[in-house]
Amino acid sequence: MYINIFNHFSMLGNEKSPGLMPRAIKELFDIIAEKSNKEVEYKFSFSYLEVYNENIRDLLKEDNKYEKLEIQEDPILGNIVLGLTTLTMTSATEVFKSLV
Repeated sequence: MYINIFNHFSMLGNEKSPGLMPRAIKELFDIIAEKSNKEVEYKFSFSYLEVYNENIRDLLKEDNKYEKLEIQEDPILGNIVLGLTTLTMTSATEVFKSLV
């Protein structure tokens, strides 16, 4: 089985050198904290998936098996993956714990 370790590292990184995802998530929550006020409420929903050989894998599912997840176009939400786990997060730390 071929695993692209570089791609995984560049996306997640490590504690010493965070990858693209942790840096983007931290920046997003920093912006939310900066712009936060009593008139605006932010809700952050998070999903994590892998597409490989036209198969979609839900990376937040505990068993982490490939299932036949399908992409569907929703008139309001746009493209969605049916059956994909979505978690609501309140901090970057919460998101980081889900990625590991």
